[in-house]
Amino acid sequence: AKSATPATGPEYEMVETKAETPHQNGNHPPATLSWMERVKNVFCPLEKAIIGMLFFAFLSGFTGGLIGVRGPPLIIFFFFWEYPKPEVRANGTVIATVNTLVRIITYMVKGTPEEYGHDTWFVRQDLYLYLAVAGTSLLAAPLGIYLTRFLNRSGYKIALTMLLIINGVTMITTAVLDIRSEGL
Repeated sequence: AKSATPATGPEYEMVETKAETPHQNGNHPPATLSWMERVKNVFCPLEKAIIGMLFFAFLSGFTGGLIGVRGPPLIIFFFFWEYPKPEVRANGTVIATVNTLVRIITYMVKGTPEEYGHDTWFVRQDLYLYLAVAGTSLLAAPLGIYLTRFLNRSGYKIALTMLLIINGVTMITTAVLDIRSEGL
């Protein structure tokens, strides 16, 4: 039998399995599945994909609001549910846009703490930072879109894994440095 990813259509990959459902008759997933597919079937069966989507979307929004990093939960989600690369990128763009708009609106409405030293979150002294990031992103995004054509599925997952590792190492390093500088 074939089981599809959460969405259906000819552009979505079909995955061969030996059972109609991941836990047919209470059995464990077939041994022919990869370890990641077995973990997904045990903890998040296909029929519960929407719960996984909502959970990782919530986690992404939460971490985005808490520490400004929304990507790792989404990377983890796309490890467990297979989607075509263009769809992952398109969804990432929509998610980033919504997340950024919500944060900008929140920053505009919410006042700054006294120790920030300004009445608004967006200050003229930081204009060069905003322009540098925007300009660099406008140049880098088309290059990234072009280069992704040369990545197969495993290369794409390796790239996502490397990004997740770099994010983790960076966050741990900055946390350790912050703790050391505060004398904790």
